[in-house]
Amino acid sequence: MLDKIKLGLKREPKNLMYGVFFGLTSFWAILKPIIYFCKIDISGLWQFCLFLTIAVIIALIRIYPKDKVTFKLKNTNTNISIYFGDIFAEKDNIAVSVNEYFDSTLGRPVSDRSVHGMLIKNVLGGKQEIFDKAVEESLSKVQFENVDRQEGKSKKYAIGTTAVLEFGSNKYCLFALTKTDDNYTAYTSPSLILESLSGLWNKARDVCNGYPISIPLIGSGLAKSGLPPMRIIELILTSLLFETKKHEITSNVNIVLHSSVYEDVDLKQISYYWG
Repeated sequence: MLDKIKLGLKREPKNLMYGVFFGLTSFWAILKPIIYFCKIDISGLWQFCLFLTIAVIIALIRIYPKDKVTFKLKNTNTNISIYFGDIFAEKDNIAVSVNEYFDSTLGRPVSDRSVHGMLIKNVLGGKQEIFDKAVEESLSKVQFENVDRQEGKSKKYAIGTTAVLEFGSNKYCLFALTKTDDNYTAYTSPSLILESLSGLWNKARDVCNGYPISIPLIGSGLAKSGLPPMRIIELILTSLLFETKKHEITSNVNIVLHSSVYEDVDLKQISYYWG
């Protein structure tokens, strides 16, 4: 709790001062007459300390960082929830970004620390054949380019290509977000993020069936987009707004953030500008 209070103070020092000042003057104007007429025996100094303490507590509550925000995306019927959690603890439809080859070999080219790798390692129990079969079946009619590679798969798909893997009670929308260089290092960019999301939302319209879809913070970490988390969230929301204007995707979209970006993401600011 103390760390969160410090973060709130760092983000909103002016709001804290304004809150304390206006809170103190408001309490003084409202409670002072009550104390006087009720003949409550409390000295002027103690009154001031009481009012100041209440004002500070309320001001701290107002600047306390949020762990979750929910709002309706402006001018749409789509409800957005952004919160910190585990993307694989979500239900129904889960978006997972992959590279353009839909690789499945852990270590190289797929890091087991990426969301792509954690899906194969933790959710599928390391059984990459389940992943491969779903990709082959889902993309059987999708064009690809054959590329000679020493490791990994040879079928290269366009950014935004989306395959669906059904496992347990969930559907995993595997969408091509990153390109891979000659050293098998994944990378992306703002334009590739928007292109990949367009493909994801198009597929989601067909498979969500009105159920929510959850997406992690794509393009950060190992994907090396070079963008801070706040800008990535804005890209996701921009893409959602654009695609929803064309045709609704689903009524509820969750953006699930890892705890490692807590200090970098101000959910109150996002809700204020986008809600």
